[in-house]
Amino acid sequence: MEFTTVQTLFSDIEANLLKTRLEIAGFHPRLKDENATLFTAAPTTTGGIKLQVPSTEAADALAFIESEAEAAEDSSAAPPDA
Repeated sequence: MEFTTVQTLFSDIEANLLKTRLEIAGFHPRLKDENATLFTAAPTTTGGIKLQVPSTEAADALAFIESEAEAAEDSSAAPPDA
């Protein structure tokens, strides 16, 4: 099965959170190079943690990630309740 990297992250916490959100949404993600970042001074030295999905799911997973990012931006821009 071919996998496609849909996002590269530099925090293992963020990578695992996004992986979990994709799993809940029905995708089949995996993290590549997650363990390599444990043995280096910074994840940037290994090129980060690659969040991958099967190539057949890549377009839908990217759309899902983008829609979540837009929703987060919208909620942070909303005025606080009085």
